[in-house]
Amino acid sequence: MKLFIDADSIMFKAACTQDTKHDTRVVTRKIIEDSIADCFADEVYIAIKGKDNFRYNIYSDYKSSRKDKLEDKLKERLNDAHAYLIKDWSAVQSDGMEADDVVSIWSYEAREAEDDFIIGHIDKDINQVPGNHYNYNSKQIYFVDDDEADMNFCTQLLIGDNGDDIPKVKRGYGIKTAQKALAGTTYDNRMDTVVDVWKQLYGTGWEKQLNMVGNLIYMKRTWDLEEWNYEDRYTRKANVGKQNGRDTSDKNQGRQELHADVSNQGVQGVS
Repeated sequence: MKLFIDADSIMFKAACTQDTKHDTRVVTRKIIEDSIADCFADEVYIAIKGKDNFRYNIYSDYKSSRKDKLEDKLKERLNDAHAYLIKDWSAVQSDGMEADDVVSIWSYEAREAEDDFIIGHIDKDINQVPGNHYNYNSKQIYFVDDDEADMNFCTQLLIGDNGDDIPKVKRGYGIKTAQKALAGTTYDNRMDTVVDVWKQLYGTGWEKQLNMVGNLIYMKRTWDLEEWNYEDRYTRKANVGKQNGRDTSDKNQGRQELHADVSNQGVQGVS
């Protein structure tokens, strides 16, 4: 079992709850080791923040509310934990993108190779990636199938992400409204609904704005930083992508069975 960890939130949690660099390292290590044990992982791959991020080039206000608000001592603990993960855990720096993009790419590569994998994180954004997931805060193992992953992504296309300062289709448009709009849709027609909502509520310029939001939210699947475009899924304009992002073969059933096995083992392994 391969365990892919987005460790940015682990470092932040450790640094925020501890007063020294040493204790921050200890907590960081414990969360990773617990994750490995809970997921019965044979291999662990860790992604952390790197240099630059293409999303800032797309939208200048991306994560703007977070900038320059960390205390110096907290920054020191974070930087030390960052260096620790590189040195002791061979963590991969997500240069040009984000740690969750790297985890997403690893997951799609493992899926293509038919390797067993599980994603360790606490970030709702990664729930757009199908497969086994592990929340290292709640110690919950859960499975996201292809349709649920796509539903999660399309929901965020409508509601944006307040935590990352990604705009929504309209001020006040919330998750309950989005879920109601997307209820009963399938992969083949879900983007049609997303487009209809954007046309109606945003108006002129909706295409450019939707593509911007999509590229901010979309977790990368390949290393070439492919650009997301709503027209790739807009069935009224192009009948494409029916298999893109979905697995209609027997492999998906196998993944669900794997999830059941991992969950049953994990319940016994979690204290």
